[in-house]
Amino acid sequence: MIKVKNLKMLDALKNHEDQEIAYVEDEDKFYIFDEGWIDYEVPKTEGMQLSLYEINKMAVAQLSELSEEDLNNCKTTIKDYAKDGVYWMLLSNEYKYYTVFMKGNNSAPNIEDEAIECLKELGSVRSIEMNEDNILEAWVVIEDVPYVFYLFNYDKGVILCK
Repeated sequence: MIKVKNLKMLDALKNHEDQEIAYVEDEDKFYIFDEGWIDYEVPKTEGMQLSLYEINKMAVAQLSELSEEDLNNCKTTIKDYAKDGVYWMLLSNEYKYYTVFMKGNNSAPNIEDEAIECLKELGSVRSIEMNEDNILEAWVVIEDVPYVFYLFNYDKGVILCK
């Protein structure tokens, strides 16, 4: 099963298997591939169920790597998102990755450039967008495994002392 944000993303996916199932978030509906995507009613079962995160991981694994042009467009999103605040964290609990950015020095690189470089150094960047909680969510495939990374304001997580 795959999960995508909207029908446009679903239609963009290639290499479908017959009877492959997809969940479209914006529609809150399931679709099945049968010479095209058609509505699908999920049977009610008591058995094994997948979490939304597991469904996301399967969907991201099928996405293409973002192009340099796509990444440059994402920089604008990051710049706008991180315009206020001094400390920002890029975090992946599952991958055990934590990086804190400190803004404020005009001669330092831009946060949007550094965040993108950090993600690219980790692996194949597949998606960068704002999630429903208004937190920047990035998906990176590292050694064939998708991981989610979050960029968020961390001002309250840093306590300045003397």
